[in-house]
Amino acid sequence: MSDTGSPWQNGYSESFFSRFKDETGDLNRFEDLGELTEYVYQYIHYYNNDRIITELKMSPIKFKQSMRICS
Repeated sequence: MSDTGSPWQNGYSESFFSRFKDETGDLNRFEDLGELTEYVYQYIHYYNNDRIITELKMSPIKFKQSMRICS
């Protein structure tokens, strides 16, 4: 846990939630909690597996697989 008001102490979390808020938009657009929960699970899966990381020019899964080949 980082200190309150100290976003530089948890950069990865700040980056994730900033991107999540930007890409999700208005949370009130979901009809019910179940729909929002499903969206959050899908988004986390996308974020961890499918999104292209600019610096790597590949998804996290492809990067992980490429590291296994090298070792």
